[in-house]
Amino acid sequence: MSSLPSSAATFSAADDPWIDTRTGPRYSQRGLRDLFLNAHTIDDLALPHPPAASALLRIATVITARITGLDDPELTASQWNALRRTCLKQGRFDPDTVHAYFDQHVWAVFDPVRPWLQEPALRTQCDHSSGINALVPGRPAGNNLAWFSPHGHHTAEPVPTAEALQILLIHHYYGRSGQCTPRTVDGVTTGRQNSGPLRSSVSYHPLGRTLHETLLAGVPAFTGDEQLPGADACPWEETALSLQPPSTLVTWPGRLLTGQSQHAILLVPGPGGSTVTDAYLTWATKEPEEAEEAEEPTEPEISTDPYLSYRFITERKSVARRRTKNRADASRAWWRELDTLVLAPDEHGTYVRPAVFDTGP
Repeated sequence: MSSLPSSAATFSAADDPWIDTRTGPRYSQRGLRDLFLNAHTIDDLALPHPPAASALLRIATVITARITGLDDPELTASQWNALRRTCLKQGRFDPDTVHAYFDQHVWAVFDPVRPWLQEPALRTQCDHSSGINALVPGRPAGNNLAWFSPHGHHTAEPVPTAEALQILLIHHYYGRSGQCTPRTVDGVTTGRQNSGPLRSSVSYHPLGRTLHETLLAGVPAFTGDEQLPGADACPWEETALSLQPPSTLVTWPGRLLTGQSQHAILLVPGPGGSTVTDAYLTWATKEPEEAEEAEEPTEPEISTDPYLSYRFITERKSVARRRTKNRADASRAWWRELDTLVLAPDEHGTYVRPAVFDTGP
């Protein structure tokens, strides 16, 4: 079992560079704070892994809503649109508001109590770590054959922390289901996990002339669904760490876009925190079987991701499950998705375009 992280291991998701960006022909890495302070000078994200870019856009969109006030569910549709137009005309995010938000929360990747987007309890809830090769996509782990890389059990090379953070996002949003490192909670041990909320899906995001425009255009409007005042929080905004059962209300926009991960992860730093040498990777929410043993079992809520397209199915299912997300299909030509994206919503249509395109600036 890995020991506690060294106090000398430091890396901040807010202030250390790990996000690849592009401005004209120039590429650079930035932290989250710098990303927002200079979003008006950045053309686009340039993360090498599309799933990581998709995940980061969701996180950045929630932060955008927080620092602009677009996360206020009390705003009417006209007030919300007017506020977003004002933000666009300003041409950049307000630096004081950006600093105030990032100074309010913990962004330390190797913090012993609140590591960013991780669960420190895995050190004691898991009998052993999963290994760095299990974390990195493409590397063989366990008895798997080395199809895509020369790594193996005896060649577990460390990963730069900047890269490990991008991989962390991939697992939270697109992680696989099936067997995982066993985890013990409340005396119950299990080693199975559910797939990530975006696995087998394709996300569509509006693109502006600058990252500032992209993020504002990508903020989804409040649809009027049930919302608990003051209860919508991202993982790094929570006052305490806790397991969230699948039946928990999916609030807007924080939990909708950042709080539905099915995977629990803990990164183990190398000397100084510039690399990650090991990792714990296991399940994050209680198993569905536990809910079935309750007196009144409830189905997990099916929420609408604003960046996915959906289709209606005719099979005999409950009303809540007659809609399903369009799954990624490598054999399907991209041009066939054009009508789904550009056509206005049709109540009699089979396909529904991503909701974010229904509230263009």
